[in-house]
Amino acid sequence: MKKLIIIFIFAFTLTGCSYMANTSSRLKDQNDINLPNEQNNSLQVSFQDNNKNTSTEQGDKNMNLNEILQRTYATEMCFKGESQNWTANFIVEKKVMSIENKDTNIKISVFPKKNKDNDTTPIGKVQYLIETSNGKISGEKDLLENMSINIDKNTDCPLKNEKIKINIIWQGKKEIIELSNIIPDNVISPEQAFRNALNLFYKTFKHSPPINYSFFIAYDMQGRNYWQVSFDDNDGIGGKSYIYVDAITGKVGDNIVNDE
Repeated sequence: MKKLIIIFIFAFTLTGCSYMANTSSRLKDQNDINLPNEQNNSLQVSFQDNNKNTSTEQGDKNMNLNEILQRTYATEMCFKGESQNWTANFIVEKKVMSIENKDTNIKISVFPKKNKDNDTTPIGKVQYLIETSNGKISGEKDLLENMSINIDKNTDCPLKNEKIKINIIWQGKKEIIELSNIIPDNVISPEQAFRNALNLFYKTFKHSPPINYSFFIAYDMQGRNYWQVSFDDNDGIGGKSYIYVDAITGKVGDNIVNDE
């Protein structure tokens, strides 16, 4: 009888240990679950976080914020000016997360003012000389009706507070266009505007941007103090979508605007 009691106690002890081991294992498995980082959750939400039926392959294609910004250009400076007969823009675009000059684009447009019919007449040969703190750019071009001088260069940035001068010679006439940077010092950065815009993107689509999306952050050319964050899904159909962010307060528009 004593042997039976000892055997029973031994079997009960083994059962209890096995139960405790299984319970401990389950608790450990639960503790191993990676919970979203509360601070970064709004910036790195994946398809799987918001759509449980989306495949892992799709979730792996999502980009985090830094990956997007490393290949996204934004308006760094926006110089504008006009003379009696000409208007000009000098735009400096730079990758948001880059300090290398090779990631800087200069886009210059010089165009004659339009007449009352909203057209420009043929000009003929036009000579131009653009002067900045980093050097000079010169050339000439034959302008037909509704044509402009367009220059894309990869070069050093001018100073943000300098005055850029463009000398124009045509038909025996000469004018000088003086351009000033229209982006004030108190605006939020393009990066901050992008972060704010992504909150509306997540709210609308319930997932982070897929890897095939491309973005651009532009300052309003009319100086109305807002950043325009545009994105394209590159589906081959064309068209873009836009999110507008107040450049002073950082407030985001209520809706995404589509031109598709």
